[in-house]
Amino acid sequence: MYMLIETRTSSLLHLMRSPGIRSWSVFVGIASIGLAAAYYSADSLAWKLFYVAGCFFVAAQNLEQWEEAVFDKKKGTVCLKTFNLYKKILTFSKGGSEQVVALLHEIRDVNVEEETVRYFGKGYLVVLRFSTGFSHPLTQSAVLGCRR
Repeated sequence: MYMLIETRTSSLLHLMRSPGIRSWSVFVGIASIGLAAAYYSADSLAWKLFYVAGCFFVAAQNLEQWEEAVFDKKKGTVCLKTFNLYKKILTFSKGGSEQVVALLHEIRDVNVEEETVRYFGKGYLVVLRFSTGFSHPLTQSAVLGCRR
């Protein structure tokens, strides 16, 4: 899955992506290790809380980002947003989200680029190229699998 269409009208295209089943499985697995360590250990309550909190932070760090792209013809803008749970927790909800806004008429090209993903082979990114020479991927993480 690359991005799902949230809203599609003649003047607005809203695409969204959230963490997949693999990402949530890793999250639950790592968090479960912390819970099991706390439950089965004979350590003090402070150590048990440390086990749970440590594994929760590692699990949150491995969770993929929530991403969205909004192409708005009325405003003439494209807005690319990302949200990261780990950064949100570390900054006490003051950060964790990033936003890039650009004008639609500055987009000159849309390409699919190949990226090497360690241990998994090749992944693919959709990249927006702007008239200023700047390029920005539609999502921050590559999609694994065949190119379609």
